[in-house]
Amino acid sequence: MKELVLDSIFFKDKGRKILNGCFLKVIPKSVTCLIGKNGSGKSTLMKVGAGVIDPNSGITIIDNKRLHKPSKLIRYKYLAYLSQEPFLPKEIKVSNILNNNEKVRAEDALLDRIFDSKVKDLSYGEVRYLEIIFVLSQNRKYVFLDEPFTGLAPKLIEEVIKKILIKKREGSGILISDHYINYLLDITDSIYYISNEETTLIESNKGFKAELKRIGYLK
Repeated sequence: MKELVLDSIFFKDKGRKILNGCFLKVIPKSVTCLIGKNGSGKSTLMKVGAGVIDPNSGITIIDNKRLHKPSKLIRYKYLAYLSQEPFLPKEIKVSNILNNNEKVRAEDALLDRIFDSKVKDLSYGEVRYLEIIFVLSQNRKYVFLDEPFTGLAPKLIEEVIKKILIKKREGSGILISDHYINYLLDITDSIYYISNEETTLIESNKGFKAELKRIGYLK
């Protein structure tokens, strides 16, 4: 079956248990949200899936391929990952990051304004937006976005959501972790809640918002 699965993921850091048999599934043409309190292990689970860190045990399966520890290059063929940490070189020009794509520039007011600038001359929000655009532009079947909305004005968040939905329609499976959950409830197809080092699939029978209130994640 064509899907990305993180199965039975265990991870400890300096003896502290962070992930205890976590399970998560991302399906093409869908948006999946990973939620939880600060320090619950959301970023760690994403890094495991992206191959940035190795779990103590567990496996990643991408389109029926079982990927073990030495698999970062294989994952890269399938997966684009937006980390919380900045990753664009500060001296590079925006135009080079966008491959001098005039069409992309013409369709986005912010990108048009910063097109000839260097990354080092941009604000935090502008850099974050550019990072998101870069990651979404990669021709990958799965996309992991870790706290993409941090530092973005509401108008830019709305623009990012539009681009995420385009990526979904094009066939990608999107995994998002972000505290601005209200922006995601209308576009998500499934939600995993990580608590006490374990993941739980939130059912949507009564609506995601009602279920998240029931478990105490939303007031």
